[in-house]
Amino acid sequence: MSRIPLDRRYAQAVFAIALEEGALEEWRVELERSADYLSDDQTNVFLRSPKVSFERKLELLRLVLGDVRENVFNLAGLIVKNEALHVLDGVVTEYQKLLDNLQGREQVEITTAIELEDSQKTRLQEQLKGLFGKEIVLNTTVREDILGGILIRVGDMIIDGTVKGRLAVLKQRVLATPS
Repeated sequence: MSRIPLDRRYAQAVFAIALEEGALEEWRVELERSADYLSDDQTNVFLRSPKVSFERKLELLRLVLGDVRENVFNLAGLIVKNEALHVLDGVVTEYQKLLDNLQGREQVEITTAIELEDSQKTRLQEQLKGLFGKEIVLNTTVREDILGGILIRVGDMIIDGTVKGRLAVLKQRVLATPS
């Protein structure tokens, strides 16, 4: 049995198909849309129900997914058949990683206590581009509980320059200091 997580295996398979079709961006959009539709609570309950036949589930998929390409519909059907709806968001995430890697992009999560101005975002993008050597796509979030500063997440790497983070480190040092 392969040790590659199921969401990554699905993403690699559909990425190869999308690459062959020359429709990488179209697939990304349709995968995201499918994941959004299928994450609806009522739809999810219906698709997970053992009392509902697979044929009825496919009918709902056709209705909900509408005009997605046939291969995206087939993927959704396979995921439902394998009772693996829980991996669909992961498939979208892994697909995006593969696409970003191919196109030389890096997704960066930025968390600040207040909204960044456009000039600050641009300066941050340029600094990160110099650091990583890739085009940077900023995804910003505002969370007042960090008090100030910035939290940067790039893949598995976290750079914590928040006031909350600095206070936590200070607290650890104070508590670790013998009296």
